[in-house]
Amino acid sequence: MKKSKADRMAADITDRYRAAGIALSGFEARYIELAAEHLAQAESLDDLVRREGRMILGYGKVMVLHPAITEARMCRTEAGKLLARVQKPTTTPPASRREIAKKASNSRWGDRG
Repeated sequence: MKKSKADRMAADITDRYRAAGIALSGFEARYIELAAEHLAQAESLDDLVRREGRMILGYGKVMVLHPAITEARMCRTEAGKLLARVQKPTTTPPASRREIAKKASNSRWGDRG
């Protein structure tokens, strides 16, 4: 049975984590599956826009931006949100709240005291 584009994307992302030696939880694996579905949907919407053009005839015979462009952006945004929930491969320990706050303060105020 042929795998769907989303299945191939999910397998590719999961393989990258396994190669980094990271075991994913059940929730993280599901986040990756859902993100892959969103990305596959975005690609199919991109194909639709390529076939029909970026501008289409809308209501009142006015040329408007193809709605699939916005939908594809939304799919990619949602995929990014889902993938942000998955742990990142890293060799450094996670930063403490104090370190994060100090870094944010330094970037905002710098050497101004």
